[in-house]
Amino acid sequence: MAQYNIKTVYKRGEVGKVLNFTCRAADPSTGTVAVVDLTNYTMTLNVWKGTDPEIDNAACTKRTQSGSTTGQCYHTLDATTANIAKGEYRFEVKGTYGSNVLYFPTNIDGTRTYGYLTVQEPRNAAA
Repeated sequence: MAQYNIKTVYKRGEVGKVLNFTCRAADPSTGTVAVVDLTNYTMTLNVWKGTDPEIDNAACTKRTQSGSTTGQCYHTLDATTANIAKGEYRFEVKGTYGSNVLYFPTNIDGTRTYGYLTVQEPRNAAA
């Protein structure tokens, strides 16, 4: 599996922290992995533990879709998304353009998978 940005960590309460994602997809016939041009897509972040969504369709901002920033988007943690409980989660970034929906990360054969998110307690949190 050739994927990037599949593990990320932040401390609970880090409002304003930016989570960066590079959306790549594989051509299953060649195994070649390339960034995906997100120009026409609306990008969102989904985070869950088990079957329970913790962050559902939080907006992501696309970077300029040319050159070295093609395929890149980010989510800036806000008061809601920065304050989910300490723990281990799964995440995916979803791109929607009309009826076309893409999910990232993906396996080399193009099937959906997920990234891992760890939310830690801040150092000054009460034990």
